[in-house]
Amino acid sequence: MVGEYINEIISVSIEVELETLDQIKKVFGKIENENTIKLCDGKVELRLISTENNLAFDGSFTVELVLAFSIGIASGIVGNAFYAAICAGIKKIAINGRRTRITEESITEALETVKNMESSSDH
Repeated sequence: MVGEYINEIISVSIEVELETLDQIKKVFGKIENENTIKLCDGKVELRLISTENNLAFDGSFTVELVLAFSIGIASGIVGNAFYAAICAGIKKIAINGRRTRITEESITEALETVKNMESSSDH
């Protein structure tokens, strides 16, 4: 039963606020909506949904991403890969609409919570 749900894919909505789009350009190669990259030897997909310049005083950018991975992949691996790829220069992050601290541990915990909720609601 352990591998019964290993092929199920979880999609996680992530919104980040950044000073500049430099890190996004570095990771994705260009700023283009629906641009997708693979992490963790192709086991994790990160899709750029949109980028917006905030009209706030600080002029930061809001970037919307979707992180998709198999339920069989450890949240720690996914969280660490996401943190390494995107988290340079992040001011704020929300995972599935919930603000999270910008640390590998907090991101991993948030992903694990989403993963657990998804797996328990489906089965």
